[in-house]
Amino acid sequence: MTTARSNLSGLLPASSHLTLAQPWPEGTQPVKRPQRRIPPDGRDVLTNSEWTAVGLALRLSPRELQIVQAVFDDKKEAAIADDLGISSHTVHTHLERLYRKVGARGRTTMAVRVLAEHLRLISPTRSAEA
Repeated sequence: MTTARSNLSGLLPASSHLTLAQPWPEGTQPVKRPQRRIPPDGRDVLTNSEWTAVGLALRLSPRELQIVQAVFDDKKEAAIADDLGISSHTVHTHLERLYRKVGARGRTTMAVRVLAEHLRLISPTRSAEA
């Protein structure tokens, strides 16, 4: 009785550098790869008190601030709606109003404006330098 391995061995030329793969030796296991780290939420770039200060400076409602934080977490409208218990249409409406409020055209620009406001709040004033 011939095996598939012996049949394949006959097909390889004697001078070939190719060899048939050998099975794993008994008792060995494949190499375990390290688990991927889950990146922190985007909202972690600011502390809770910093988020509150930015929200007050930009005159955001508590719900608008929640939506901005969810945008920083890179959540889509449907995921935000599920998290907050509202419809995705309502999230969309909040986002449109947020864009107008902060003078942005989209999520990225809004995120930049929020961070710029935070930097403005934490930077020393010119009067303190004089």
